[in-house]
Amino acid sequence: MATLLLSVLLAIIISSSVIIRTVSASQRSIRLNPDGRYSGIVVGFSGDFVAPANQNDMISRLMVRKQRNKGLLLQKDIPKLTTLLSFTLFLQANLQSTSNILNELIGYQLGEVTIVLRDGWTVDMAKLNKTGNGNGGNVTEAPAFLTAAESDVLFTDDESQQILTMQWGECSEPAAAPINFPKTFMSDQIIMPRLLAHQWLLYRYGVFNEFGYVSDDSYPVYFAPPNGGALNGSSASNAVSITSCSNRPEFNYTSQCGSQTVDPNTGLPNDRSCDVVPIEGSIASSFLYAPLVVSEYRLCDQKTHDFVSPNRQNALCDYQSAQTVISKHADFDM
Repeated sequence: MATLLLSVLLAIIISSSVIIRTVSASQRSIRLNPDGRYSGIVVGFSGDFVAPANQNDMISRLMVRKQRNKGLLLQKDIPKLTTLLSFTLFLQANLQSTSNILNELIGYQLGEVTIVLRDGWTVDMAKLNKTGNGNGGNVTEAPAFLTAAESDVLFTDDESQQILTMQWGECSEPAAAPINFPKTFMSDQIIMPRLLAHQWLLYRYGVFNEFGYVSDDSYPVYFAPPNGGALNGSSASNAVSITSCSNRPEFNYTSQCGSQTVDPNTGLPNDRSCDVVPIEGSIASSFLYAPLVVSEYRLCDQKTHDFVSPNRQNALCDYQSAQTVISKHADFDM
């Protein structure tokens, strides 16, 4: 059985055929090297994960923004690739983009990522080297053999379509289960790296989401701050704030809310299942609040942190900012 290593950024290892339902994260294999790059990260696939049906599935937008991401290939530069080769290149490009985002957020990058391919998945080494040289380096033989049970990120065919990092520990504790990343979110080269970078922050550093949850009394989507907040864009009389961080974004209620009545004392909708949509351009700084919307990759620090917002980061991390918690992680005790 071939064991492959994609050097510089990504290592690819072909695993044995094992049906994985529950796995433990391999946090202990992760190391931050002196050059500021992480190694020992393992990416795998669940036993029910099905590879793309054809080479255009999940890669229709693969490598089309060379002007913005110089390390990526253009679609026209990928002649007649096999299905799995295209898929491997897609993963390689997205992990590189994830690394770039993390570098902007925290100043550290992914240095070596092992991708454990399922048994029966084969990649043309020559074509991968020839076609993927703009995405992270050449392919060589890997020095080790791993299985998907050691994954830090597990790509799945999860029907719930929920990206999830199970955080059972306290603030600053790394997750004990891998990032569950459903296949449905692997269709966009802009969205996927942002979501992966967001989940990595939760998984590795034990910070928590800064947004609220619909119908959740402990961590609501919006709240009435004691000193007033950003105004609802559709009703200037309601001083209601989105549960977030840094600035308080302006917003509108979703169309599903209908003609929602509000509590005259708080300005909050009487139906707490009513959701909100931030107004484009009104969100600043907080990647852990809205990773898909922010225009700049920044985390809240002690100067920009919103200590009032009723989110998990405040409740579980004693009102410390995400940047403060991350800076205290053992990775950075140098």
